[in-house]
Amino acid sequence: MVPEFQGRNLVIATMHGKDRVMRSLLEQTLGVKIHVTKNLNTDLLGTFSGEIERVGSAEEAAKRKCELAMEETGFDLAVASEGSFGPHPYLFGVPVNEELVYLFDRALDIHCIGKSISNETNFSSTKVSDSNTLLDFARMVRFPTHAIILKNDLYKPTTIQKGISDYDHLLEVFNRMKSRCGIVHAETDMRAMYNPSRMGVIEQATQAMLTALTNRCPSCNSLFFKLSDFEIGLPCSLCALPTQSILAHHYACRVCGFKERKLFPKNKEAEDPMYCDYCNP
Repeated sequence: MVPEFQGRNLVIATMHGKDRVMRSLLEQTLGVKIHVTKNLNTDLLGTFSGEIERVGSAEEAAKRKCELAMEETGFDLAVASEGSFGPHPYLFGVPVNEELVYLFDRALDIHCIGKSISNETNFSSTKVSDSNTLLDFARMVRFPTHAIILKNDLYKPTTIQKGISDYDHLLEVFNRMKSRCGIVHAETDMRAMYNPSRMGVIEQATQAMLTALTNRCPSCNSLFFKLSDFEIGLPCSLCALPTQSILAHHYACRVCGFKERKLFPKNKEAEDPMYCDYCNP
């Protein structure tokens, strides 16, 4: 329990069931009383299925969700999350899921973020012309535990069916849409309540946010002794020259200004030569 939060009301801004993985972590770590928004339509800030494009960054969207949740409830403490999906930055053809969890404490003027990135995602889409292709796609994306969306256009759909999680329903919607539109696009439903894999990443991001939030300043004991910068230069284990890997993290207190440098990563004094620009140019 954290004294600054114990007994306070905290609202989770979600319409997609994210409180299922956030609730216990927030309650047990902070000691807050959890509430969930009832009238907040977060889809108005952007949808994965293409009807509404997200405006701004994931961080801006999550902050806006917190603000709207505060307006709905009158509480001064809110948490929201925002997910992003796309290709892995280094591994060709591998999709990744990045989740950002944002805590906004208006009373203490704290904006704390936690992130988690995972390639354990079923994020995918394809154009389907027959039922066998559709069923192959369904098996690949872990259907029916992970739901599917069918629509007539990949980017600007006018006909769309979300949350399909039953084989009979999947084929029924596909046949109906194909006869009416001629073209059918299938994609994974990335809304959290229909995607257990994404729920796991949201849980990890929530834990990362709480770890950052409860890190206290060694000087004044204030919450959120935050990472302010990092320092590259972890030496190569073969030639001892500095590499591009992180050597240290720099932390700063938002209250008293105290700063601290911590070596990173822990228990690692040198980098593998494969990451050295001199040994492996």
